[in-house]
Amino acid sequence: MRVGLATVWFLLAGCAAPAVTPVASVTQPVPAASEPAGESGETITLRLNTWGLPLAWWQVKDDGTGEIWRISTRDPRGNYDVSRYHFVLPEEAGVPFIAATEEVREAAVKGLECRRTIADMPYGAMTWTYPAAERKLDFDFGCTSDSAGKVYQAIGRATQVIEKMARIDKEPFAVDHYVGGQLQRPTP
Repeated sequence: MRVGLATVWFLLAGCAAPAVTPVASVTQPVPAASEPAGESGETITLRLNTWGLPLAWWQVKDDGTGEIWRISTRDPRGNYDVSRYHFVLPEEAGVPFIAATEEVREAAVKGLECRRTIADMPYGAMTWTYPAAERKLDFDFGCTSDSAGKVYQAIGRATQVIEKMARIDKEPFAVDHYVGGQLQRPTP
């Protein structure tokens, strides 16, 4: 599944179209634009879904610890299990991770311009949570523009940093079972 997701990010990033409509939403209150990355207490979260099914979900705290969710089983009726893992992002991963997420954060301030070219594509949000505020960029891969393509590439780079550089636990700390898209039994 990760190969397919990377393909979506990079294919759509190359589908630049003239900017038409702003599509990003920004949750208020928004910290000042000059606010430095890695502010004490900051948490960055990515959520990416398609038809309600999670494709990618991760969260990184300012100390480099985090959590990543992966679909571990799926049946033909659309039921699935999500395994949740802890990870540590090593210091050398900080620069590429912050560089990628800063590109997305800038789009959260400016908004994305979009020309809807494809329906029913993956959608999601990247959220920065601070002790006293939150900033959020909602996105939809069916929207294309030069700025949207750059954001999709940055999301892909941030996710690759986690997948390739983070020390992810071998065993999940929890497995959640979903039936019809609804959580049935969270397990510790």
